[in-house]
Amino acid sequence: MGTAYRGSDVSPTAPAIMTPLVSSEAFFNAARSRTPVETYLRVTFDSEGAKPSEIADRLRSFGFAPTQGNYDFVYDWRGSPTGEQLLDLCDEVTRLLRGFRVLFEIETV
Repeated sequence: MGTAYRGSDVSPTAPAIMTPLVSSEAFFNAARSRTPVETYLRVTFDSEGAKPSEIADRLRSFGFAPTQGNYDFVYDWRGSPTGEQLLDLCDEVTRLLRGFRVLFEIETV
């Protein structure tokens, strides 16, 4: 991760000396701890695949909730997941939906 800097010399003729304010890793970790993290799931169905209600039941049993808008389901982490936890969730969604002839897209914010 990078570092946020502040120029300590603002003279137009001298080069600015950059001093760290806060590392971007510390900034993002602090922001993440205060911000609820959610993973959104968009599902595209195939007419030759499983019924949407069957897919919804499988996802709900895993903890996803149906939602309206740009996405079909949302998973509330109730905290800040690690990168490994995010990958585990993606693996589990893949396992849950394998063989049902659906496409899905995941976004975590």
